[in-house]
Amino acid sequence: MFSAQSIRLITRALLTLGLVVGGLVVSTVGFAQTPADGLGKVKIEWLGHEFYRLTSPKGVVVITSPWLGNPDGPVPLDSLARTDFILVPNAHNDDMGNPIEIAALSGATVITPGPLGNWLIEKGLKKEQFRRAGVGDRFVLKGITFKIGRVPMAVRPRRSSSLSRMVSPSSTTAIPP
Repeated sequence: MFSAQSIRLITRALLTLGLVVGGLVVSTVGFAQTPADGLGKVKIEWLGHEFYRLTSPKGVVVITSPWLGNPDGPVPLDSLARTDFILVPNAHNDDMGNPIEIAALSGATVITPGPLGNWLIEKGLKKEQFRRAGVGDRFVLKGITFKIGRVPMAVRPRRSSSLSRMVSPSSTTAIPP
């Protein structure tokens, strides 16, 4: 029916979406006292693969895994000019996507693990547009609460997901079964 990789990708997408939507909802409830203060619905748009755009009731825009050329629906760069935060969970091409280009156009902050953020800075991301995030972190930016947690894997990965793998594929080590 579904391959192990498909199940893993679906699980990761749903958990990522749950964390982001939960953060948007919690931040709205925590900071809003009346409907006039922005209490309302979060708009969720699927842009293809694991690429989502979430817009808070106050208009704050968060995108996840911004892969412009994803096969489920290529997304034009100029359609992301109104972006506040870009969530990049890891260095896999389909998860990382094009955060440098989108941040350059929109001025968005890229939220990602430290080593990947440093690599993105080396490749052209402005340092002031990087926000390091690690497991257990919780912070508020523009009224949005971000809570960073582990994503449990439905299937044990058979390869390294480290930045070194993306930069130098020969440096990977197999994970024993």
